[in-house]
Amino acid sequence: MTCMLAGVFFAFIMFSASIISAAESDDNELATGISLVKKSNYKEGAVILRKVTAKNPDNPEANFYLGMALNRTSPDKEAESFLKHSLMEDPDNPGLNLELGMHYFNKDVPAEAADYFEEVIKLAPKSELAEKSREYLKKIENRQEKNWSLNIFAGGQYDSNVILNGRDMPLPAGYSGKSDWSALVNLKAAYTPLRSETTEARVAYSYYQNIHAALKKFDIVQNLAELSGVHAFTKNVSLKGVYSFEYLLLNGSGYDTAHSIAPSLILKSNSLGTTTLDYRLRITRYSNSDQFPNNSDRDGTNHLFGLTQILPISDSFAVWALYNHDTERTDKLEWDYNGERFSLGARYLLPFGLMSDLSGEVYWKEYRAEDPQFGQTRNDTLYSLNVSVSKNLSDTYSISLSESASTNRSNIPEFKYDRSITSILFNAKF
Repeated sequence: MTCMLAGVFFAFIMFSASIISAAESDDNELATGISLVKKSNYKEGAVILRKVTAKNPDNPEANFYLGMALNRTSPDKEAESFLKHSLMEDPDNPGLNLELGMHYFNKDVPAEAADYFEEVIKLAPKSELAEKSREYLKKIENRQEKNWSLNIFAGGQYDSNVILNGRDMPLPAGYSGKSDWSALVNLKAAYTPLRSETTEARVAYSYYQNIHAALKKFDIVQNLAELSGVHAFTKNVSLKGVYSFEYLLLNGSGYDTAHSIAPSLILKSNSLGTTTLDYRLRITRYSNSDQFPNNSDRDGTNHLFGLTQILPISDSFAVWALYNHDTERTDKLEWDYNGERFSLGARYLLPFGLMSDLSGEVYWKEYRAEDPQFGQTRNDTLYSLNVSVSKNLSDTYSISLSESASTNRSNIPEFKYDRSITSILFNAKF
């Protein structure tokens, strides 16, 4: 009898130990999964937390952090399900309410998102989570009330070798070989007359001007009007189209007019990020002037085919790559070329709320005919490196500092140049 009691007691001890061991193992898995999610290792954390929820479906922490991980990688119904399951067990958790608010904000369901943000403020009115919720509520208010936007960039730059180009403009022929300071301003106004869950139409106008301290003949004014539309066939597939008209003035006189049509196919993937396939047709007419008496020789068309890949690594880090092939066909064969452009870049959130951007580019141009002035067929390779750091001072104002260095290598010495631009810009967004 004594032996039997001892055996039962021993079995009970072993059974209890196994239960305690299993509980400790579950606790360790939960702690590991939560730690990975907090470190932005969402995919690894989700794998572990799925195991925890499979064993304990009602664990509020496991459901919360698994929902958070999915919300940052694949914000669909599954993420929403885990977050709401956690909310049933822990309705007074301000962090959980914030996460659900962000989920619906990113899905463009503003009324639902606002309910959760308001709940965060009610639960923890003086916390950082409440402050973040107020910021989101302000964004929702702006989204709902405003179909227009206005961006103003203004600042100055030092250019070591002034060339005739502004933002995103084709490079005209003309290298000063001189350095200069300039002030610049870029205003862009946009209006969205149509916006739904799947479709958006937009009109925009942009005005760019730079004013040099000494090299006045290199002052540029660009007027750019745009009409664009985007339609989402599914949450992962969208088609965008842009028509633009440009009128460019050089030193107060007309330099060129250009019409562009640019359709894009946008593909989104949870694992691969965003892929964009581009085509652009640009038809340009150039004006002759005392500075460029044969400018109209360059009248023609440019066809561009492009592929861009943006891959988010975490909430604070993303990388991107771009490849373009373009062909220029003009009235004079010596201006015709085939171009290949390859770019790599990264964006990273630094301490103190500083956002950094780093990119590098190589652009090869092979011209199709001999240049009669130099007796050779021109071939160029342009290398560029760009670094910038920006800081949001508020929801409306920001400041950025950038450095751009480029060098053009050509088989014709007259087309070789080196250039660096240092810029400081202030941005106001309304």
